[in-house]
Formats: sequence, C-alpha cells, structure tokens
Amino acid sequence: MDVARTTATSDAPNKAVHGECPTMQVPVSSDFRAAKARIERDIGTPGLGGLLTAYFDPARGFAGATFDGLGVNPRNEITRDDLLAVTLLDVRWLPSAVRRLLGEGRSQATALLVGISSATSLWEASDGRLEAINPLWNLLTRGSDGVEPALASKLLARKRPRLIPITDTIIVARVDAMGQTWQALRYCLQDESLR
Repeated sequence: MDVARTTATSDAPNKAVHGECPTMQVPVSSDFRAAKARIERDIGTPGLGGLLTAYFDPARGFAGATFDGLGVNPRNEITRDDLLAVTLLDVRWLPSAVRRLLGEGRSQATALLVGISSATSLWEASDGRLEAINPLWNLLTRGSDGVEPALASKLLARKRPRLIPITDTIIVARVDAMGQTWQALRYCLQDESLR
C-alpha cells in the first residue's frame, strides 16, 4: 500500500475538483467525495451506536479498549504486548514475522517510529506526515512472513492510534479510493461530525 499517494492530478480528467476542505493542499478527488458520502450514510445505520458501545464494553467479549490498553505500549518500540494486542483483532502472526519484528527488524522499526508523529490526528496530518509512515510500512510488509496490509495497519494503529486507522479489506473496499485509503479517510474526518 502506497500511503504517500496523493489525490488525482490535473492529468486525470473528472477525477479532481478544487475542494471544500480548507486544510487540504491538493484538489479533492471525486473518489474522496464518494467515500465521504458512503461514510455519512453508514454512520446513520440504525443501531450502530449500540454496536460501537458493545465493542468497547469489556463485558461483551470484543477487543475494543483491550486492544489499546493491553500491557505496555512504549511509543517508539514494537513489543510482545503490541503483537498480542493485534491478535485480539482476529489475525495471527507467523513465527518468522514475530522473530523479525522482535529481533533483526526491531532497531530499524524503532528508528522509523521515532519519525512518525504520535501527537497528530489523521484529520490534521499533512501529506508529509503520512509519507513518513511509508518506510515503516515497507519494513513491515516486505518479505514472505505473512505481514499483509491489514495486519500491518493494525500494528501501526496500536502504535499511532490518532494518526493511523485500521484499514482491513472491508474498510479499503468501503472507502474505495484505490491506493489512497488513509488520504480519503483524512478528508472525511476533517468533517467534525464524522469523528
């Protein structure tokens, strides 16, 4: 996943319109507008508030708050607790990925985490802030040890919950902004009513 891709350029007819979003520096693509319309409709789904409450209620058996609060979560280090927390979201790590992330790749991951803001929310993030994620994303997803995009996004969301959303196949398909899911979500969340 190339999180650094930006919205459509002037070379793409009918794909970009100068936007209503004052904090975005680039034109707003029609894909982003369509994603926002879908999210606005989805948020109006009857019973959604109750489902969200249940997800964060420890008595209900869902991961919710446990994902964020399990064990220790040092800002700039991937730990065993992080890997365990991610498994609460119905994914599993291959042993080779665990060895890589807690062994040979640990110091590089730490150095890359230092360069990713933990104080910035996605809706406030510049393109540069999102681009800073690319090297760590590439480190996580390289190789054949099973760190697929959904698994990587869950780990990154644990480390930078304000900046990096979980983007599994369901979210990517629903947003439907090819290769620009985080940018589309950033655009949507700039509307306070969608946070």
